[in-house]
Amino acid sequence: MLAEQVELPGESLLAVCYGTSRLDNNLIRKHNGVIFSVPSGLIRGTMTGPVTHFVADHVALIKPTERWMELDWSARLDFMRPEKRENDPRRARLYTEFQAVEEAALRMVEEAVLHFQATGTVGLLPGKTLR
Repeated sequence: MLAEQVELPGESLLAVCYGTSRLDNNLIRKHNGVIFSVPSGLIRGTMTGPVTHFVADHVALIKPTERWMELDWSARLDFMRPEKRENDPRRARLYTEFQAVEEAALRMVEEAVLHFQATGTVGLLPGKTLR
């Protein structure tokens, strides 16, 4: 999930949250409160599995190249526009949950940018792993 596009002198980077279709007790225990689970039916675009879980405190800075992503693929959270949430409690609840985890993701974006500026290193912050 794209958390933010980062423009730095001479660099254009994307800050992305780790996404997984597999949620287990270990992942919940390590990231309680910052996992955002979205039914695939509420994501416009093709997603694997019935639910995608985004770990908001695992933000990686990546370069927008084919090495890191499929450039011809995209998906959008289908509850972000107000008219999609109106009269739909499930979409409204997901939007509220998104706002909570977005704060955690944006804090991690700031840390990742500071780390990149100090080291020039893209990817996850030191000590962070995908699982």
